[in-house]
Amino acid sequence: VDINRRFGEDLKRVADAAEKIRLAASYGARLVDMEAATLARLAQTRGIPFYCLKAVSDDAGAKLLDLNPFIMTNGQLRMAPFLAHVAARPGSWQGLMKLGRYSSMAARHLAEALQVWLERDVS
Repeated sequence: VDINRRFGEDLKRVADAAEKIRLAASYGARLVDMEAATLARLAQTRGIPFYCLKAVSDDAGAKLLDLNPFIMTNGQLRMAPFLAHVAARPGSWQGLMKLGRYSSMAARHLAEALQVWLERDVS
C-alpha cells in the first residue's frame, strides 16, 4: 500500500488553497494530511496497527494567511510574531474567526466520533 497515495501527502509546510487543489488533482486525495501520514508510514514499516480519526476545519478553497513564516522547525507556531502580523492585517480577521469557529466544530465532531468508536470497540 502506498501510504502517500492512500492518505494524501504529508507536508513540511502548511498548504495554501492552490497547493491543496494541486494535491487533490495529483493524488485523488480528499484530504491533505499534515500530521498522520508520517505516523501511518512509521507504523506500517514496523507492522503496528494504526488508526486515525481526523476532523477537517478548512476546505480546499479556504484562503488562509500563509502560516509558513511562523512555523518553527519543530512544527510549533511562533505565536507572538503571528499575532503581530495578524493585528496589522484586519482584512484577515474574518477568515481567522471563521477558521476558529470551524475548528471548534471540528473538535466537537472529532470528540463525538471518538466516543462512538471507543464504545463500539469495547462492546
